Amino acid sequence: MLAALAEAVIFVGIIVPGALIVIAGGLLVRAGTIDFFDLAWFVAAGSILGADISYRLGRAGASGLGGRSQVRSGPYVTRAKDMLTRYGGFGMVVARFLGPVSAFVPFASAMADMPHRKFTFWNVVSAVPYALILPAIGYFLGDILAWLGPQAGRVILVVTIALIIFGALVFFTNRIRRNVPMLFAVATRGRDIIVQSTSVQNFAHRWPRMANFASGRFDPSHVTGLTLTFLAVVFVYVFGAYLDSVVDFVSSDTITAVDQRVAALLLALREPHLIQVFTYITALGDATVIGILLVGFCITFALNRQW
Repeated sequence: MLAALAEAVIFVGIIVPGALIVIAGGLLVRAGTIDFFDLAWFVAAGSILGADISYRLGRAGASGLGGRSQVRSGPYVTRAKDMLTRYGGFGMVVARFLGPVSAFVPFASAMADMPHRKFTFWNVVSAVPYALILPAIGYFLGDILAWLGPQAGRVILVVTIALIIFGALVFFTNRIRRNVPMLFAVATRGRDIIVQSTSVQNFAHRWPRMANFASGRFDPSHVTGLTLTFLAVVFVYVFGAYLDSVVDFVSSDTITAVDQRVAALLLALREPHLIQVFTYITALGDATVIGILLVGFCITFALNRQW
């Protein structure tokens, strides 16, 4: 009840993970520690009280803060106002499941001069699905963990590693995407400096055919230009890394021992269902599949005249 109350109070809900605690309560229901409807009753009561506190704070803010406060134009308040504008009172039902935003909707409702009686109605209505659905999620998670049994640790480990890798890829992709314009600007400026240098101009004047061939390797307008150059560089790099790893593996007992330990660890953690999934993924690289995709892409590009 206190977790649901805290999540519904403005600013406090950003810190307190009320929804996760309520879901954990559903796990206790599955274990037989708590009755489901007792839990739902207290969660609903806490959620209603917390939202009412946020509404009253919004009333105080509307009369005391005026238009000078950054709170009125903050991202959470703005998002909450948009939700109320789009869905009306039903927006409170949707907002209950949006974590920190849920506390800002009652606050924004008060600032938007929603009558307290109307707010109370939607406050009670929105607390009911919140108090029933979140514990139910926890209950079914408990069912899944019980069904997994001794395999739960392995599955959780695999999922955790996958989430870490995915998060790292998202982080680095965003960093690269934000810096791509700057990298292109630097590369373009570097190319101009090289092309305009005296030595390159003398070389182009003396060996025009060779200069044209070199400049053509960086022409992005056709596939034999920059595209082929990029693929060639990637191939050389990958092939060199492969040869280096083979030499290290053959010549180093330490690397061989590490590889054997990793293989033994993967053998201990193997899961038949995951093996089947990755077997299907591996099959996507089969020559037959690649050949069909190649023909399909060629036909598609030809029909669109993208030679």
